[in-house]
Amino acid sequence: MRVASFQFQMQWLATVMDQRAAIDRLQLQIGTGRRILQPSDDPAAAARVVELDSAREAARQYTENGGVVRERLASEDSLLAQAGNLLQRVRERAVQAANATTGADGRQAIAVEMRQSLQSLLAIANSKDARGEYVFAGLRATTQAFVGNGGGAVYAGDDAQRFVRVGADQLIADRDSGEQVFNAIPTGSGLVVARASATNTGTLLLGTRAVVDPVAWDGGSYTVQFVAPDSYEVRDAANAVVQAGTYAAGDSITFRGLSLSLSGVPAAGDTLSAGPSGTQSVFQTIDRLAQALESATPGSAAQAATGNVVGDSLEDLDRALERIGEVRAQVGGRLQAIDQSADLLADQSISLTAEISGLRDVDLTEALSSLSNLLTGLDASQQAYTRLQGLSLFNYLR
Repeated sequence: MRVASFQFQMQWLATVMDQRAAIDRLQLQIGTGRRILQPSDDPAAAARVVELDSAREAARQYTENGGVVRERLASEDSLLAQAGNLLQRVRERAVQAANATTGADGRQAIAVEMRQSLQSLLAIANSKDARGEYVFAGLRATTQAFVGNGGGAVYAGDDAQRFVRVGADQLIADRDSGEQVFNAIPTGSGLVVARASATNTGTLLLGTRAVVDPVAWDGGSYTVQFVAPDSYEVRDAANAVVQAGTYAAGDSITFRGLSLSLSGVPAAGDTLSAGPSGTQSVFQTIDRLAQALESATPGSAAQAATGNVVGDSLEDLDRALERIGEVRAQVGGRLQAIDQSADLLADQSISLTAEISGLRDVDLTEALSSLSNLLTGLDASQQAYTRLQGLSLFNYLR
């Protein structure tokens, strides 16, 4: 009987300890809200949770990256808008300067404003973002982008872009270099550039310059030389005459698919140059325009020279405004892509969180019900043990 009683006690104690352990585990699950307390609880689910947690952390990092890039691009877009407004004002004042009703004093006042606009544009190009980085310095973000050099500016940044990952398979540039925004601006029409020589002594004014026959235009460099006020020769880069003709005020000269609209009367020896567009900085454009207005002198030939520079500058300013518009469009596209990525990442994060919760978190309703059942069972087991311990042969005989 003693052996049987001892075995019974040990069995009961083991049962109670198992119940107690189960109760403790449920209470810990309820307290932490987690079904999986350690990987051994459910190895497959635990491994999947680790995988999902990693994906969710990546989504969080991509979202954070997108926020940083959005901030930088928004700053750039604001600066580009300011630059565009400033250049539009410069263009309007250039048109006023070209007007015959604008006198010498008026042109000098416009020249002063041009100089001020040049400094304002330089300040925009050297702006910093909220993180203290130069917006238009490329990857040299701690280096001032442009350094004033006489009337123009020298670019001290680089022509690189920094790409930031805002999605698993998505990289977005967080800035544009000052080289592309302000420096490498096409001259003339963007395809061809024509200029009147600064040494001309006649009143020839160069108007519209356009490629009217793209097939015939060979992209070469040519010089139109007036051998007399009413006759000209077109020479190629090798100084060979490729065309000759007569000229009267208001005529257009067309050769190799290029048409030059002219007015005024040239002097013998006056020249025009024409060739493929190059590039120059918008600072050079404004500086050249300001210089022309500052140095303007009375006389029809001097006025023609000033008018030609103003005409050249208007073309170049149009190219600069186009470049600002192009870059703003690119920035807007990147901002839209970031917003779309952020929406996608938010949905992914919600989905991942739900899946993680389903694998790792405890079902409180089920857990509380199980705990209640275990506590009831434990109490019943303890009461039964107490009653059985009080039983003896004398109890039975009664």
